[in-house]
Amino acid sequence: MNAFLTIFFRWLHIVPACLALGGLVIMRFVLPAGLSQIPEEHRAPVLNKCRRIFKMVIHTSILLFLISGAYNSYRNFPVYGEIKPMGHALWGLHIMLGLIVIGIALMILTPKQHSPSHRPWMVVNIVLILIIIALGSSLKYVRDNRTKPIDPVFNKMQLAEKA
Repeated sequence: MNAFLTIFFRWLHIVPACLALGGLVIMRFVLPAGLSQIPEEHRAPVLNKCRRIFKMVIHTSILLFLISGAYNSYRNFPVYGEIKPMGHALWGLHIMLGLIVIGIALMILTPKQHSPSHRPWMVVNIVLILIIIALGSSLKYVRDNRTKPIDPVFNKMQLAEKA
């Protein structure tokens, strides 16, 4: 059962990340390019309808991130203690940037109408999500390879402290 929960919650974290990143790319780059082909008076209603659906996807993704992130953190936090300071630093940065992305997403999606001022914030969120994915994969690598020396200087300091 433990293996099932671990895999389930990992997928519950990865799938919303894919939906959020893909949705942002579509809403920021693909949809505006496609809408440029239709008459001006039809663009805003189509964009706002797509935005409403995107908003539901993002709000669901945020909920799933919080649930799966809490479970994954609870389950893996003892391991991060074994790989100090790298484990805690990567985990903390991952969480901090994730909360910033959630805040920006909520700020962008709060108004009922799309605003051109949201476009740069969408790009910021795309970049931050890519950084978060890199941090998450680095954290998994460090976690899975914790028996190997990660930082020779830090490991020498630990050995000197034990002696």
